Amino acid sequence: MESKYLLRVQYRLRAHDMASFEKILINQVVPLAETLGLKLTGVWRSFIGNSGEYIEHWEFDSMNELEEGWKKMIGHPELQKIFETTGPMVEEENFAVYEPIWKKQSV
Repeated sequence: MESKYLLRVQYRLRAHDMASFEKILINQVVPLAETLGLKLTGVWRSFIGNSGEYIEHWEFDSMNELEEGWKKMIGHPELQKIFETTGPMVEEENFAVYEPIWKKQSV
């Protein structure tokens, strides 16, 4: 089985911040992650239930790759500048790392 670790970042935004945040996420954070070689596999927003709730999924081949990649991303000057704008928008941020126990193989 291909071993992958999943970092889930979950947070909430106030409704009036959602459009601005999404524009910054898509136009600045995603390209930065790609430039750094990180695998942001998707970002989801709730549309029924908890309004303004987001989940990001980041995939890593090993815990070492997760630790090194995340340090590189979080410490990057460009992301620190982005955080000056987005930081006050984000509430209830939670992080969890998941290890694989089973994954359906591609057909």
